Amino acid sequence: MARDRQTVWTAFQDVEDQLAATRVLTQQAVLRQQAADAATQVQAHEQRRYAAGQVSCTEVVTAQASALAARRALVPLLANRQTTAAALIPPLGGGWQVPD
Repeated sequence: MARDRQTVWTAFQDVEDQLAATRVLTQQAVLRQQAADAATQVQAHEQRRYAAGQVSCTEVVTAQASALAARRALVPLLANRQTTAAALIPPLGGGWQVPD
């Protein structure tokens, strides 16, 4: 009976941990998405300025590199959020089995 109770408490703790991690990762993803959107807008602005002859190609390339870095920083966060969501399945009593 005590072992069963401990198993249930452990499952509750696992669920709470994964939900907390999901919340944090979601907040971080929102902020990184905003950063990526802003960097993309700067890139577009620099490209328009380049087309108008106001800036050099170097400034456009720098803006492109910044936008790419911002988008790339978002990818691991999204992957971690999916991993965390999948980690919720076992403590909630779910799972899957690989067919033989």
